[in-house]
Amino acid sequence: MPKDLVQTPGAIAVAASCAFATPVGTSPNTLVFGPGNYRFMDYVQVGIPLIIICFILVYSDYSYRMTILLKLYGN
Repeated sequence: MPKDLVQTPGAIAVAASCAFATPVGTSPNTLVFGPGNYRFMDYVQVGIPLIIICFILVYSDYSYRMTILLKLYGN
């Protein structure tokens, strides 16, 4: 299995999780931005740890699954 095909889905999953750090990342973030009197930095302060947690979880699960698939089907 080509290495690019193995790494691309993991990179896409991590990139998609970066929407936590901005108020315009997702619709619910935008909806509560004004009425909740949140500042941009509020999203960054909470979003960065969420991104790190998601990265760790996605990467560890992805690595585990790819290791199993590579053992089953070879390179």
